Amino acid sequence: LSFSDALRGSTLMTTYQTGSNAIDHIFKSNSFDPPKRPAENNPWGASEGSRNFERAYERLKKGIEYGNAPYDRDPDGDEIMKSPPFGKPVGEDAEIYQGDIRDVEYENEFDAVITDPPYYHNVMYSELADYFYVWQRLILKNKYEFFEPKHSPRKESIVSNPAEQKDAETFEQELRDAFKNIKRALKDNGILTFTYHHSDSESWGELLEALCHVGFEITASYPITADLDKLEAGESVSFDIIVVARPRDETVPISWNSLRREIYRTARRTRQRLEESRDISRGDIGVMEMGECFRKYSKHHGKVQRDGEIMSAKDVVQEIYGIIQEASDIGVEDVFI
Repeated sequence: LSFSDALRGSTLMTTYQTGSNAIDHIFKSNSFDPPKRPAENNPWGASEGSRNFERAYERLKKGIEYGNAPYDRDPDGDEIMKSPPFGKPVGEDAEIYQGDIRDVEYENEFDAVITDPPYYHNVMYSELADYFYVWQRLILKNKYEFFEPKHSPRKESIVSNPAEQKDAETFEQELRDAFKNIKRALKDNGILTFTYHHSDSESWGELLEALCHVGFEITASYPITADLDKLEAGESVSFDIIVVARPRDETVPISWNSLRREIYRTARRTRQRLEESRDISRGDIGVMEMGECFRKYSKHHGKVQRDGEIMSAKDVVQEIYGIIQEASDIGVEDVFI
């Protein structure tokens, strides 16, 4: 683990952070992004420096010590006060399995599933994982069957990746299969919670279509501080959406005109409430408006009619983008989700 962590800074694919006087890590942008001015690190460590093996090993030891005797921290002025250690170490009553959610065979088993679904075509997980995998395989291939292949799995990864002949339809179907299995594993009153972030309306449409198609209804959404490393230049968003969904009993038919009015009012009320009580950007307000509008739509998935035809989730998401823009007093604006 220490060696893998140290690999993030032991490459000429990193730059130097002048503000913090420390070397950066390779996956700040979740991609292989060659810098114009690379910085070379001392991989094993020295009296000064960061992201090397020595520092990674120290971090790992601290993590193990905390896991064996976890505690809470409470700021008290300029100091951080530690609580007495908890009664149980982290993970004492937990089991960890490695595998594909689509292969899970549980039924009516879990009270909650908490996950972080793949981000459409935004992150090529298996390709990035190979940066660590090829090193780990040298040591672990004779001990674990998962390390026998020369590369991490490509076809099994739920992404839209033209290099693997995996398009948007493939992504939606595979995501749908994953949500379907999650729903089967949940108890009737169980909840599914996940966070999502993407600037593409098509991505949100694929996600919402897959989620609602297998019988989930969005019952709540909450903003959470985003991973700033994955924000693109010019994207004025500090929050992701946490989506809470529950198994749905039935959906209610509705006309698009009626739903559009509901969504417009929901977006406008959400924006006005946030502007009165919070000092946040337009982009962040758009994120929260979207979450509320998705909740409205999920009650009627598959039964929203416009001109005698059923609208798909992707059609509705595209319309919601426009509605959120129209609901603003300052006119049409860019809303980044």
